[in-house]
Amino acid sequence: MKLIKTLIITLVIILNTGCATLFTGFKDKVYIYVEPENADVYINDKKIGTAPNEFKIGRTYKKKNVTIKKEGYKDVEFVMTKTINPITFINFVGLYGFAVDIATANIFKNAKPYYDFDMEPIEKETVSKKLSSHTPSSNE
Repeated sequence: MKLIKTLIITLVIILNTGCATLFTGFKDKVYIYVEPENADVYINDKKIGTAPNEFKIGRTYKKKNVTIKKEGYKDVEFVMTKTINPITFINFVGLYGFAVDIATANIFKNAKPYYDFDMEPIEKETVSKKLSSHTPSSNE
């Protein structure tokens, strides 16, 4: 009796989950390596941490605009691209599992698990010009 109960519970769980949701979860692991270290990483203007680091990025239908910032360096900006999660196509429960994967955005996964950037320093002349342009003149 206990075995039958366990099998029924397992079957209910499987039938209420899409394959991609069941096997790959709701987040992708993405490693962002940046030189120099300790640069701030933002997704859609929200800080998620510092790089280099591994981040768990939730799957959504929204575009993910990534900005990496560090004082004295030019910002690095890119868009995280998505690709179809192939696990979606092995839904053994038919259309219901496929619908679950679509509803939870697990039909997609991050296209790249690794990003590597060398940040470009801001030239000293540019910094000096910016500072001198904000210095009040003697005529004021």
